[in-house]
Amino acid sequence: MLLLFLKNKIISQFSSTFTVFAIAVLLAFSSNVIAADNSINQPPLKFERISIAEGLSQSYVYDIVQDTNGFIWIATQDGLNRYDGYDFKIFRHNNEDPTSISSNLIRVIYKDSRGTLWVGANGTGLNKYDVNTQSFQRFQHIDKDSNSLSDDYVQAIFEDAEGTLWVGTRGGLNKFNFTNG
Repeated sequence: MLLLFLKNKIISQFSSTFTVFAIAVLLAFSSNVIAADNSINQPPLKFERISIAEGLSQSYVYDIVQDTNGFIWIATQDGLNRYDGYDFKIFRHNNEDPTSISSNLIRVIYKDSRGTLWVGANGTGLNKYDVNTQSFQRFQHIDKDSNSLSDDYVQAIFEDAEGTLWVGTRGGLNKFNFTNG
């Protein structure tokens, strides 16, 4: 009786293992066929490495966004990098220039539906990029001002379907008022 039970258990275990294996093989085969069909009319992907050697200010990247002019914006620990496909322009904080970016440690970049670039810095608030002057307008937390950012550690920026800009900070979620800034 014990032998019959063990024999049935082994056969049951083998058949379920075999079934799982057979399904995995079929799925793998079918995904390769689908991938092959999709690539027939498309050129192969080409990747190019961009690093400090090519002009990137720092190798630790937090966020990447492409703007309406085709520039690639890269948030790093050492400034905001703008890449045109050939060269970098690096925006760094300058204590003597109130229109410079508020910090060198950039956490998040967002391009809204109007084409405006928003930059969230680590501990120094929100920055709005002015493409004409290549400068920044800063929005920061001000104690006892409920209309300012809840905190200067900007961690997320998002625009909803109605065009409202939302800014997530360590202190909470903020709704940006375009009328009065």
